[in-house]
Amino acid sequence: YMSGTGLDVRPVLRRFPDAQRITCVDNSTVMNHVASLRLAHVTAPVVLLHADVLHHPLTDGSQDAVVMNFGAKTLSSDELERLAECIHRVLVPGGSFVGCELACTGRWWIDRPVRFQAQCMFPFVAALRSSDPRVFAKLWDHMRDFDHPQMMDVFSLLFHMRSFQLFGGLVRVYSGDRKG
Repeated sequence: YMSGTGLDVRPVLRRFPDAQRITCVDNSTVMNHVASLRLAHVTAPVVLLHADVLHHPLTDGSQDAVVMNFGAKTLSSDELERLAECIHRVLVPGGSFVGCELACTGRWWIDRPVRFQAQCMFPFVAALRSSDPRVFAKLWDHMRDFDHPQMMDVFSLLFHMRSFQLFGGLVRVYSGDRKG
């Protein structure tokens, strides 16, 4: 889900070396292209699916686990509810999901350097790599507006949730096991 550049695939394969298939879903052509380059030499079967995570062709109960990093903060409240329902639908009974988000901490000594990275350095590096710097244009706004408690409330309706924070709340890690 929101697999982006495929950065999570190798760690998932290290953790689950017997995985029969990894399906990466992202709606961005650029992200899927970068993922295809990054994963070109991976020998495990990896499927890159160009689709919206809220409207995709994955069948009910077809996934053992879902990994989703840095995507939930870009969704509205309604979209978060639909995302929780989509993840619940595609997971096998007892399946799990895990993810993390970057979020503002409310502490200037953490947020100010992160804001500089998000607003200046990421777009600059993207431009140097001939990528579209607009990909990062809203990153800081999404980090600032991310409502972690609301997300936990929404997902708790369908999942047994756990979460913790790292780096003074900058990184919010969450996971859940499918109810029912």
